[in-house]
Amino acid sequence: MPVMVFYLVGLYLAASLVSLVLTVSILLRASRSTASHISSLYFALVLIGLLLSLLEWHAPADLAVWLVRAGLVASCIALMLLAQGIAIALTGFGFPLLAQMLVGAATLALIVVSFPFLPQLAGSGPYGSRTLGQRLFLLLPLLLFLAGLLLTAWLIRQRRLNLSRLSFDRVMAILPDQLFVFNRDGLLVDHNSRDPQLALCRSREALAELFASSDALLQALRQPEQRASGELAWGRDDPPRLWSWRVQTLKNQRGQVIGSLLLLSDITDARRTATQLEQQNLELSRVNRALADYSDLIERYAGAATEQEIAGLIDSSIRQRLVQ
Repeated sequence: MPVMVFYLVGLYLAASLVSLVLTVSILLRASRSTASHISSLYFALVLIGLLLSLLEWHAPADLAVWLVRAGLVASCIALMLLAQGIAIALTGFGFPLLAQMLVGAATLALIVVSFPFLPQLAGSGPYGSRTLGQRLFLLLPLLLFLAGLLLTAWLIRQRRLNLSRLSFDRVMAILPDQLFVFNRDGLLVDHNSRDPQLALCRSREALAELFASSDALLQALRQPEQRASGELAWGRDDPPRLWSWRVQTLKNQRGQVIGSLLLLSDITDARRTATQLEQQNLELSRVNRALADYSDLIERYAGAATEQEIAGLIDSSIRQRLVQ
């Protein structure tokens, strides 16, 4: 039995280390998404549960009850996050706000109902001297850790979670275009805007207030089910910069709408360059028409005695017209 306890302690320590590494890795490297937030918080709670179980293993009876209570709270919240992570892997989006409130209320009720039975689950002394219920409760954080590993692998396979160095955030940061991603409830979940006004917006409605001068964009933001595009003049510059915008829906692999995307492209410089090119083309056409007017060549070159004189006159005529 001591050998078994030794292996269990080593397994708990290894699981704690892996949970810590996963929590830090997801926070630092994963793209900002609901799946990454849930995964990082989940493994943080699992890490807390594992450490509490290790402490409760050799704690006195009075202290063990408090450790078990804290572990129960962490485990119940982790179970709620696990259910939401499974929903994201299956459908592409988490629970709606009402479902999250109901799950939170159920979690709180489970914690309150379980509190009177916690002294029976708390024990002191070696692992082998505990009842079956106490052993299973000690193993609960380890089971949650294993379930979290399977869920993380599932989310990565479904491309809901990205832990590679070439993350979407790093690609979006260098894009000249500005992208705004909204969920089904209209809340802003991701963006790459460097404009302070746009970066402070947290919903479609807040973003629509900044673009109130464009009725088409305002309607597209409030009704993102239809794909729409257009142009608008917006900015603090005088005159304001010209933007091309496009709003379209985002769907998961099953064709279900999971949100919408707003793409803003600054076309001020491109439009200015196009205007300059158009003016240069008009000027070039005028010069070509002037150079093609040789109706008076016979009268002007009647006195030329040789071909060299005619060529010189033609050359000087062309140069004069180019100067004009």
